[in-house]
Amino acid sequence: LPTYSNSFYGNGTVLKNFHLNGRIIEKTDFEITGIICDQVGKVVVKVKVNKEGRVTTAEVTRGTTNTAACLVVPSIEKAKLFKWKEDKNAPDVQIGYIVFIFTQEIP
Repeated sequence: LPTYSNSFYGNGTVLKNFHLNGRIIEKTDFEITGIICDQVGKVVVKVKVNKEGRVTTAEVTRGTTNTAACLVVPSIEKAKLFKWKEDKNAPDVQIGYIVFIFTQEIP
């Protein structure tokens, strides 16, 4: 694969919860607090990242196991806050994925 080829999300075991080929993550935070939701599942967010490392668009994509709004909306908002290191050699738009896993907390 070329260094900056678009990432892909497979159905196998996810070793990392974010994928963006050839780029180093600078700011990542999977913590989503304050949501009231009795749903569980996986939300896969497809992101487009610019040369500066900022997420320009984020949308739910295949691999998602639960499309409940109470999971999807905060996942998209959180994905927009991710940042990769700037790379002037990267393509203008690079596609990657961020995976959020929601489980029930037992008090």
